[in-house]
Amino acid sequence: MKRKAYQIEHSIDFTPRQWEEICAFSFEPFDIGEGEALTRGQWLAVAQMALGKSLMLGEGRYDLGDEDDKDNEQWADELREIADIILAKFEPGDGNL
Repeated sequence: MKRKAYQIEHSIDFTPRQWEEICAFSFEPFDIGEGEALTRGQWLAVAQMALGKSLMLGEGRYDLGDEDDKDNEQWADELREIADIILAKFEPGDGNL
């Protein structure tokens, strides 16, 4: 049976650390495994989650109470990098469904 365009899965290369972050976005029934291929829509959802989490980090919402928030900006940068990689692969009108 032929897959519909929106069902086509795409693989994107990420570092193990980036995959750890991506897998942390999993929720029932959207379970992401390391190295897993996802559909365009799923990848775009991951990009939006990464951008949202980076924004929340900047607002101090991930304060662990250790008074050491110096690494939050680096963490936010890593999340934005994940989103940038995904958004570079899927641009409007690219036909990459």
